Amino acid sequence: MQLNTNGQKFINIIIGFSRDFPFTVNPGEHSEKTYPSLLELINPDDIPPITEMFTDVSQDEEKRFEAHCRFMVNDEYHWFFLSCKAVYAEYGRPVRFEGTMCDVSTYLETAGDDLVYNEFRKKHNIKLSELKKGAPRLADVLDVDYLTSIQRPFAVPQLYSAIFDEKGKLICAPKTQHKSLSPNDFAYQKKKNIRINHLISGTWILGAKTQELLDDNIQLWETLVQTVSRMANAFVVVLSEMDNSQNANKLLGQNVEEQILLNNIYAIIMQSKSADIALNSVTELIGDYFHLDRITIIDRDDFTQELCWCKDYKYRHLPLEIDGDTALDCASIRDDLSLTSSAFSDTDTNDLTKFGIKSYAIFKLINSGAFDSLIMFQTIEKEHNWTQRERKQLRNISQIISSLMMRKETQDKLEQSQKLMRQLAFYDAIYNIPNRARLNKDLDKIIKRNTKGSLIAFKVTNTRTLSAVYGHTYSDMLLRSIAQYLKDLPVKDIGVYYFTNAIFMLNLPDCTDNEAKNLVEMLIHRFSKPWKFGEDEHSIHCSLGIAFYPENGEDAEELCKAASTAMYRAREFKQNSYAFYSGSLERTRMFAASLEQHIRECINDGMRGFSLRFQPSFSAVDGSIIGCESFVRWHDDQYGNIPNSTLFPMAENLGLSHVIDGWVMERSCEFCKEIQDAGFENFTVSVNLTAGEPQSAEIVTQVRHALEESALPPSSLILEIPVKANIFYSDSTHILHDLRTLGVNIAIDKYGTGNISLKILKNSYVNLVNLPAKLFMNHEDEFDTELVSSVIHLAKCRELTVCVKGIEDKEQLDTVQKFDIDRIQGYYCSRPLSLTEAKTVFTESIRIKGC
Repeated sequence: MQLNTNGQKFINIIIGFSRDFPFTVNPGEHSEKTYPSLLELINPDDIPPITEMFTDVSQDEEKRFEAHCRFMVNDEYHWFFLSCKAVYAEYGRPVRFEGTMCDVSTYLETAGDDLVYNEFRKKHNIKLSELKKGAPRLADVLDVDYLTSIQRPFAVPQLYSAIFDEKGKLICAPKTQHKSLSPNDFAYQKKKNIRINHLISGTWILGAKTQELLDDNIQLWETLVQTVSRMANAFVVVLSEMDNSQNANKLLGQNVEEQILLNNIYAIIMQSKSADIALNSVTELIGDYFHLDRITIIDRDDFTQELCWCKDYKYRHLPLEIDGDTALDCASIRDDLSLTSSAFSDTDTNDLTKFGIKSYAIFKLINSGAFDSLIMFQTIEKEHNWTQRERKQLRNISQIISSLMMRKETQDKLEQSQKLMRQLAFYDAIYNIPNRARLNKDLDKIIKRNTKGSLIAFKVTNTRTLSAVYGHTYSDMLLRSIAQYLKDLPVKDIGVYYFTNAIFMLNLPDCTDNEAKNLVEMLIHRFSKPWKFGEDEHSIHCSLGIAFYPENGEDAEELCKAASTAMYRAREFKQNSYAFYSGSLERTRMFAASLEQHIRECINDGMRGFSLRFQPSFSAVDGSIIGCESFVRWHDDQYGNIPNSTLFPMAENLGLSHVIDGWVMERSCEFCKEIQDAGFENFTVSVNLTAGEPQSAEIVTQVRHALEESALPPSSLILEIPVKANIFYSDSTHILHDLRTLGVNIAIDKYGTGNISLKILKNSYVNLVNLPAKLFMNHEDEFDTELVSSVIHLAKCRELTVCVKGIEDKEQLDTVQKFDIDRIQGYYCSRPLSLTEAKTVFTESIRIKGC
């Protein structure tokens, strides 16, 4: 994946502290873009420092970070300087990083990736004695050519740039800058010191003819000053480490034999792949050189011993329980360690004889300036008298082992951080299963082996409703329980992955067509029943798509696309269904994508092609018109009449349902008010929502706006919400409360379809209940007749208005009129009317036939 910088040098960024670490550039601007994963943008070698940064913040050790790392831009890696601070949510949880990044590739001129070390090889003429006197000269640490080239961005008219040494003498300026210029020629200036070892070794001055010009360049200048300072200090640190190593060489290298030992130790350290391997090899070398039998490390806190090296296997069985009650309670050892940080046995004193140790040399190991643990060099077969030369050698070798152990600790932490990073990169922390990146990697590996199998896309289609009613956290935990169920399916070699947007992918290698079909049918059967989560039960709607490899895709991307296409086709067909992928589905998907784009264009173009239809509602007592229900329709010149079953899901996917709802609400209220002004004061209008139920509190704002603009009395508006809507069964009823506070009426729509819930009739926010006419037509079953009568009786007890909808013939009309109902509606009474037809019909006094 590549980063698109649009040629910008400074870019505002946000790094999400969540799954896959989403990376956003230019947030809040026209050019804002979000990449799904930071780890896919940066050089893999730069993951460790980013890993450490995330770990430090997660452990609340750091609040901000600054680092150089490489991003892929235009097919090559560019160096960027990142400066960000952590943003925390309540309870101190980090949620994101905010800051800036600057492209500094042109200012970090180096042949390879090891920037500091490659440049340092050119600086061998700096001596340690110069460091002790103070800060070395900036021109000695960094080449003048480098200091000159880094000033190139400021070599423009009306700008001045120059770097001076600590005595005020000019080191260099941009090559194209006129030599006669001086800081005194510029009224507006900024000055920053460049420090090495906390001492001033140079000063960079930036001048401009105008304050505005200075402000435009100040941010880049400050970043480059910091870059120069960091590079210079890095060179000096490396120099000091090498000089310290040279001093250690002189100290230990008293003769050729000792020099060989030292060279071998450093060769082992430099060539070993890890600190563990280096530590084992170095202790073995030391044991052979000093004719030791065993070397152990003693922990400072609990004084437990860890066997580091042993000459003979039999010595492993000697006691290692030298703890605070033994070794450090021995007077001579305790006194020697407190005075000199070391302790030696001699002919007169050996406090560890009872442990089978004939002689010992113990040293404190120092980690970051503090006593960390002890190292014990031991002989077991015979006594050994430690000479002053050996004591001096072992003391200095212990310092080397201290650095090795510190390196080992650092590597262990880095490995843990990298393991955590891999976990975060390939695992979804919320659903506790592998993620999309892991799926792509596994699928590509399987397909390359020419293995046949199936990929099933499993989508929970009503998560948006669940999130709106119960909250996102509850919805995520519910999905996690589903993911765990899928993960535990008794299917051989099944792999379950979280893909995106409540979609799970089930990978079934070596799976036949029939086996895949049987599995999805079993899943559909399972999710057709209520899903128990905690104390609650939920109706889970799902759609599944099946693709086969390698037939339907030659790589992971194609295969996932095929399975997703089949899944969306199943979703269009009906809920809780599945479909197999085929070439025709791809053509259907492309048509759907084109239609979605056209829907967006028409909605944004003043609802082009949209219109309303009005179906009258009649009084069940005298047959007079008392209101209507409004329906939205869309006719397009290119695509013709598009059914609502196609329009509404696409509008919801596009996030434009609320736009359609707002338009329908406004036009319906305007129409109702117009009919009332014509003389029908009690005329009402019923409105359905595109999503079926209120998705957010925004519907309250839309209703309030429509009522205010039309001046329609709130009691004349009826909002119809399906009986299956979660909002009737959850504790999140604030939306219903706010709607009723406005004065509008709320109707339970399609009551009696599916399972009949009597509890919903007790909802205090409901005014009306709509019953389907088919519910009344089972004449042969007396129980059904009694059930309908009981529902109507309960509704009347709650003072609810009862409306029967969907009356399609005279038999249905005659049947429903035998019951105590209030309103009737259907094609037999009147078909839906256009705006012009509705105005004509509603302004005339008519009665339906037979009333």
